[in-house]
Amino acid sequence: MHAGSPLLVATDAIDQASVASSPRSGPSVAIIVPAIYAALTIVLIAVARRRHWFRIDPGVIPPEKNAGIYGFGFFALLLAQAFGAYVAARLLGLSGGPSDRREKALLMLGGYAIQLPLALALGLTFGILRKNRSTLALAGLATLALAWPVIQTAYVVAASTQKALTQGAPPSVGHETLAEIATGSSDPWAAVIVVCVVVCAPLIEEIGYRGALQGCLRALRLKAWPAILVTSSVFVVMHLPALSMDGLAGSLAQLFVLSVALGLIRERTQSLLPCVVAHAAFNALNIVLAKFLATLAAP
Repeated sequence: MHAGSPLLVATDAIDQASVASSPRSGPSVAIIVPAIYAALTIVLIAVARRRHWFRIDPGVIPPEKNAGIYGFGFFALLLAQAFGAYVAARLLGLSGGPSDRREKALLMLGGYAIQLPLALALGLTFGILRKNRSTLALAGLATLALAWPVIQTAYVVAASTQKALTQGAPPSVGHETLAEIATGSSDPWAAVIVVCVVVCAPLIEEIGYRGALQGCLRALRLKAWPAILVTSSVFVVMHLPALSMDGLAGSLAQLFVLSVALGLIRERTQSLLPCVVAHAAFNALNIVLAKFLATLAAP
């Protein structure tokens, strides 16, 4: 489930582009902004510990008999995407060319056409349509707002380490789908991809990972934090094919921190809705940033 996975923009890319287009004296914005993120991260972790935000009691503990159903649902979603994309390619004669937005969009739609019915059926069992939807949606947005500095700090640390070891600069956009969107504003198929990654992907992936996989682990009586960490590790590994190798460390760090935050809010609210909203907002925000970056880089 990575075709429409979380989209990643390098945390300092916009700052560097801004400096290049409008050079000024004084400390580099690309240094100041990560420093602010790091300071916010320290403050947020201190506040979270003080207010016991990391404490999960009791969290989501499904009946043990549901472990098999949830595990089957997770793997069924994985296979459904591949099967749907295969059927779309065969029926429409698609080659899956990396630079063809139309084919990429149709392959994504083919995968989601098979995944969505299964995901929605699973989602109903996880309480995605439970009461207090507006409050839960706001909880999702608040989760992303609080996690954002931590996500960006994780990127800076990991990307800087990779850069020091490999002597290669990470790309400004770390996800191939996001790169397609950023450079295809006049292509109507780019708009189809945007809908897929902002609407379909968050819904399906949160039902799959936070709902089915994390739910399966919890039904097997794994404690909340180990279940969150295992789910986040699988989440990261499954997104490897969509990530740029040049910026791999930073992208993996961002994805892992995002996934941990989503797993935590899933356990604390006992609902998937905040996870879906936070995931969708994360993708949408990165699309906006990538578009802005493309504008700054344009001659």
